[in-house]
Amino acid sequence: MTAAAEAKMTTYVAVAKANQAWLAWRRGAIAEAQQLGEAALELWLQFPTPFPYQWLAVWPLIGIANMFDLDAEVIEHIKALFGPGQYLPRQPLAGVLKSVLNAWEAEDSAFFKMQMDKAVEHARELNYL
Repeated sequence: MTAAAEAKMTTYVAVAKANQAWLAWRRGAIAEAQQLGEAALELWLQFPTPFPYQWLAVWPLIGIANMFDLDAEVIEHIKALFGPGQYLPRQPLAGVLKSVLNAWEAEDSAFFKMQMDKAVEHARELNYL
């Protein structure tokens, strides 16, 4: 991250912050993970075209929001995964995430929770969380 910052390579600084967010999430440093994930997204949002790997920062933020039952935040983060120019999640995770979004829109909290549990399980298998 230091070399990227010195070279004014903001994209790589953001990638480093996102990776550090994931590491912090994995060791249970929740506040640090949130701060780093949000910082990475802020850096990427400065560019006119979307950085396609924002999922690097978004997944720890999904995990945190889900941990604290901040469902509206979970939804915003999931929507970001499907945003313009993003590298889309692979199947079956993408389908489960779409089901989470559909359950939210239908205001079906039981199905939302069930699908969110599946999404977290898939994300853990893929080491996103």
